[in-house]
Amino acid sequence: MENDCWTRMDGSTWVKTYSGQNGWNWISRFEFSNGFKEPAHYDLTEGLHTFQISGRSQNFRIDRVHFFLSGN
Repeated sequence: MENDCWTRMDGSTWVKTYSGQNGWNWISRFEFSNGFKEPAHYDLTEGLHTFQISGRSQNFRIDRVHFFLSGN
């Protein structure tokens, strides 16, 4: 499957980020090295941040990223 990549924010540890069983959708999840899984999210402070993506699966491609502010 080509549904996962590595992501990190502000130089933190790379985390497996994936979505769905047959490709991508708008509900992505993190999977940590201990096998713990949770919805993908970042708690950011005001200011500039650096978000990085690195392909994990063979033939990985991406054409967009969506960030939103939850709770408003």
